[in-house]
Amino acid sequence: MKKIFTVSGRSNLGKSQTIKAVYEQLFKVFPDLKVIRDIRETEIEIRAVISVNGHRIGVESRGDNRKIVDESLSIFAEAKCQFILCATRSRGGTTDAVQEFAQLNKFTVETILKIGEPDVTAQSQANKKLARKIVKDIEALLSI
Repeated sequence: MKKIFTVSGRSNLGKSQTIKAVYEQLFKVFPDLKVIRDIRETEIEIRAVISVNGHRIGVESRGDNRKIVDESLSIFAEAKCQFILCATRSRGGTTDAVQEFAQLNKFTVETILKIGEPDVTAQSQANKKLARKIVKDIEALLSI
């Protein structure tokens, strides 16, 4: 089963921070995790292919425009990722890119809607909570 998790929402809701938290937590949950390819353009964002128990996972924390999402999906397809985690906007080009890629490459898509919180502390807590949920979902998929 090939699956894409999208953390979706408008700008400045913590989508990228949530994905970065997932990436960091995966290293703790899976000590044998290997980084196959780290393709960061900046130190604060993540674009990488990792391997856990023989399963390849593509991770992209940026999802503000279609070009970035298209590039990442292409890299992840080339790397033969079975699972992908990326950020998208609620609608428009980034969402369309994921849907088109999924249909063409026979992935299922789980969209996780990111909502805003009233303050920075609440936002940070919500990001961490959502990251834990996504890690548990990935753990479940890897155990199948």
